[in-house]
Amino acid sequence: MHSTVRCVCFVAFLSSLAINHTISSLNVTENDNDSTLEIDEIETANEEPEITTISSTGLADLLPIKVLDERLAVWMRNLETSIVSKLQSTTSVCPQSVDQLSLKLNDVGRRLEELMQREEERDWELELLKNASRAEKIILENKLQTTEKRVDEKVKELEVGANQLKEKSEAEKQVLEKSLEEADLKVKEALQRNRYLEGQIKIKEQERMHLEDTLGVCESKKDACQIELRKTKMTRLARENCHKARGTDLKILTNDKRYFIRTKATSWAEAKVFCESRGMWMASAKNKADLAALLQETDQFENFDRWWLSASDIGQRPGEFRWIDGSPIDKNLWDKQSGEPDDHGEDKQTCVLIISGENKRLYDDPCTLEHNIICELPAECY
Repeated sequence: MHSTVRCVCFVAFLSSLAINHTISSLNVTENDNDSTLEIDEIETANEEPEITTISSTGLADLLPIKVLDERLAVWMRNLETSIVSKLQSTTSVCPQSVDQLSLKLNDVGRRLEELMQREEERDWELELLKNASRAEKIILENKLQTTEKRVDEKVKELEVGANQLKEKSEAEKQVLEKSLEEADLKVKEALQRNRYLEGQIKIKEQERMHLEDTLGVCESKKDACQIELRKTKMTRLARENCHKARGTDLKILTNDKRYFIRTKATSWAEAKVFCESRGMWMASAKNKADLAALLQETDQFENFDRWWLSASDIGQRPGEFRWIDGSPIDKNLWDKQSGEPDDHGEDKQTCVLIISGENKRLYDDPCTLEHNIICELPAECY
């Protein structure tokens, strides 16, 4: 590679020297009537060529112009021969390198042409892009102007709407303020009325409590009156029906009362009808003495342990038991250890009984069950 470069540089230097430079030196000498022309070799390095001066002994010794011209022509031929020989020697030294360099130069030229063609295509494409960009820019500018115009119109509409809304808000605000003032007045009036009503409620509450107390007294009196009325009615009926009990096998028990005991199981309603048909009532055990006398008598009957009494919650609230004359049952007579009474409830009719051999207490059963009967003769009949 370095040899090729040196050869090319040498050829270029010689060519430049042959075209652009003048004769480097002339050396004319005269010896024994013979004149000789010496040509110094041309230095091809970076040094400037040496210039050989024309030496003479004086102006009289100068040769004629014709002779000089001839000698100059000879020198030129010698120079050309020398240059040609130099070129031939240089070409013989690196012929292949010169050929390769020529090929490479041709290839470089071809590639340069391709690059120039591509550059022209790119310039054309760039021009197209510039034109397209200009068109798009114009379109965008038009759109921007249209958008700005719409925005301005919308802003104006919003400003108008905002002003209208502001005016409407001011009017509504005034209406609301007026409404609030009216509402405040109404609230104050309502509070005053509320305080007045609270005072009235307290008064009415006191009156209600007084009425409830009065009603309670009346109810108690009413209950007592109803009991007395029922007893009076039973007394009248007993006197009218005492004759029906004549000839009945009655037993006088430890409480000095007279009873009829029947060992036949029936429902509570059937037992009531049976006793009343014979001028008697179903037996009542209103106290411990009556209860003890009845249990003492019924304990004597083997295989007969359950006996109906007159009490039930028929016609009353569930669990509110009353004797046949309307008087309530003493709660202490129930068998609390067994949880009595325990069979009453909504849509149920529960009746009272005693059980032989058990502790001396009262029990309840559904009235439809069948138990034995104990009838009691009214005191008015003896």
